[in-house]
Amino acid sequence: MGARAFKPGWTSVAAALSRLDLGLLAIGYAVLLTLRNSYSEIARWPWCLLPQGLLLLGALQATVHCRRLGQPFDALVGLTVAALVVSAALSPDPERSWWYATMAGGYFALLYGFSGRWPRGVPLLGIVALAQVLVSVAGLYQYALLVVIPEWQAGPPFHFFNNVYPLGHHNFGSGLLSLTLPVTLALALARPGKGRWLWGLSGLLGLALLFSTQSRGGWLGALAGCVLVCGLLIRLDRRAWLALGAAGGVLLAVGMLSLTFASTKSQLFLQGRDISAAQRWVFWQTGVRLWLDHPLFGVGQGVTGFLFPGYRSEIDPWMARTAQQLHSTPVHLLAETGLAGLAAYLGWLGGCALAIGRLLSRERTAAAALAGALAGYAVSSLTDFQLENPAIALTLVLLAAELVRLSHPEPPLAVPGLRPLAVLLLAAVLSGWVRIDRGWQKADQAFALRRRGDIPAFIEAMRQAESLDPRQPYYPLQTAQTLLFAARRLEEADPRRAQWIAVANRAAERAVRLLPTDPFTLTASGWLHYYRGELSQAAGRFGEALRYDPTTTATLRLGLGLTLAAQGETEAALPHLKAELLLFPDQWTDERWHTGALSALAPRLAREALTVYDRLLARYPMEHDALYLRSTLWLWLGRPEQALQSLNAMPATQTVQPDMPIALRLPWRVTAGRAAGVRILALRQAGRREQAEEAIEALAGSELRTARCLADAFAQPVARAKERYYVANGQDYFLLRRTGGPVLEFYEPLHLKTWAAMDCVTYGGDGRNWRLPTAGWLPVQ
Repeated sequence: MGARAFKPGWTSVAAALSRLDLGLLAIGYAVLLTLRNSYSEIARWPWCLLPQGLLLLGALQATVHCRRLGQPFDALVGLTVAALVVSAALSPDPERSWWYATMAGGYFALLYGFSGRWPRGVPLLGIVALAQVLVSVAGLYQYALLVVIPEWQAGPPFHFFNNVYPLGHHNFGSGLLSLTLPVTLALALARPGKGRWLWGLSGLLGLALLFSTQSRGGWLGALAGCVLVCGLLIRLDRRAWLALGAAGGVLLAVGMLSLTFASTKSQLFLQGRDISAAQRWVFWQTGVRLWLDHPLFGVGQGVTGFLFPGYRSEIDPWMARTAQQLHSTPVHLLAETGLAGLAAYLGWLGGCALAIGRLLSRERTAAAALAGALAGYAVSSLTDFQLENPAIALTLVLLAAELVRLSHPEPPLAVPGLRPLAVLLLAAVLSGWVRIDRGWQKADQAFALRRRGDIPAFIEAMRQAESLDPRQPYYPLQTAQTLLFAARRLEEADPRRAQWIAVANRAAERAVRLLPTDPFTLTASGWLHYYRGELSQAAGRFGEALRYDPTTTATLRLGLGLTLAAQGETEAALPHLKAELLLFPDQWTDERWHTGALSALAPRLAREALTVYDRLLARYPMEHDALYLRSTLWLWLGRPEQALQSLNAMPATQTVQPDMPIALRLPWRVTAGRAAGVRILALRQAGRREQAEEAIEALAGSELRTARCLADAFAQPVARAKERYYVANGQDYFLLRRTGGPVLEFYEPLHLKTWAAMDCVTYGGDGRNWRLPTAGWLPVQ
């Protein structure tokens, strides 16, 4: 009796273990869908192990089962892998491209492993719909907790930004929903009774999340997919279809122009003033330039962000300095994998469409759901590239596995002869990932040591991380940045200062060898040479950076100007110092312009910058931001009455002239609160203290935070010196290799002391003057 009672227990344990791999995949997928900012978190230790573990688990499944997918899927995988391999082999940075190809190969291995492992009689569409519930609940909860409630508590003005939660970017959330909403709609239409209501509620949650993302591409993708689902599952006569089409058009117009937060974006797009659309156009032009240099197999996967500065078709400050992706899947694949990769992508779309068409007669609901997901993704992918996001890629794997399952109810025979090759490939990838992961771990330890102030231990830990992954530029960049910041806080006589700057300089040089065309890295190296007194080398590095980016790298012009001035070339330095003031207006708040060696040049530079704005305003007299920036320069020169006159001339509404460059057609960047803050400063400088106090009280009714900031600054006239750093977007430099840690910062920060109150009304971010046109107004070379 005991044996018979005990046997079922072992049987259930064995059954549970046989499903362990599927359970682990489900848990990992759920974490990616709900972890806050998951796309950023997986670039940190230890979350970086999550996507790696999922792909390795899928590869193990594929190795064990070694089953084909059936046609056309096997042929499409072969074509894609061949394109990726050749592209990586010919890449200017082959190691980076090989690891990107490995990641793509991991998703294909997961497709083979999951398709061979999943029971053929069990549908997968319900899992996709449940994934939508998870991501919607997590995204709405995190958005309310981290954005809506704090904004409401802080008071006006309210800034309900695009909902980036939980995937880390609003376009990621909308892209996932363009895949899942058509599936949820198909299930709701096919299920009777309570099932319809449950899936309908899931759809409403997804729509709420889509609404909060403010993504127009997501709306269009979801709409295209859902319309196709309705067309395939709802049988209507011609008149009903006409009515439904008219209603859909009205809903689209209302949704795009008034109901969604994207209403302003859509209106600006129709007026030709949408910065998002303008930047995408430049991304696409740059992608074509990259492709023309490498037409067959592209520049290699993952290389776009490092080649972008040398190829971009627009250098005005409103344009991004670099780009991780080109905001269009076809264009991005064309640039990175050439015609071969684009052909593979189009082959997948066409092959899946044909396979879905064959299913309509026998599996209409599932075919409609898959067709809607395919259409939604095809549309939304036109304006974004999201294949590198694991949550979206795994959703695509699930949908592809469902199409494979329905297309081939009887799984193809296994091919055991492939197993030895699969084992060798898996071992090679695993050994490489272990090495990179150890580097990750060491870097994480180094950052912890840095926070504790143990600089020698930080240097050693980062050295070990770099030795494990010597092709990763993020490690030497972080070493250089940390040591420079630490050294600048030491006394000149402290021997550690020169020692740390020397170590930082060597680290920056290693980073330059890995990123020879990156303006940020070149600028970093230039500052370190400057601090070591190596002025000719500093001028050379700054000059190289200027060649790749004359307008959007903060402190580049400042460094070159200071270097030339230190070499006695004052007249050659002046144009660069003036350009820094115009391109990065917050520079004028730096105490060094008032108390350091630059103080003698400050009045001349301010007057020369004023002439630029005077010429601009002579052509466009109602240019709002130029009037504001002119007022700040008048304040700098100690002329508060002229500053007030300039502020009084600022218009209340923006008008666009046909001959305006794109920079001036963009929406105003200077808010009413910032203008009011400068007005308060001018009133105080003019001795009108009572009017300034009244203005602060009035400002509190519309921008409470700015008013409080100014009041606090005035209450402490002798402000403690502090530094505000320009932050470089981390994904531009390290997310491509999935290496996490603190973000990078520009090396020479602003020093705020004399003008501490201006910190309340600065541009913020990297301080770029987005609305400054350079052509004809500012020499950029």
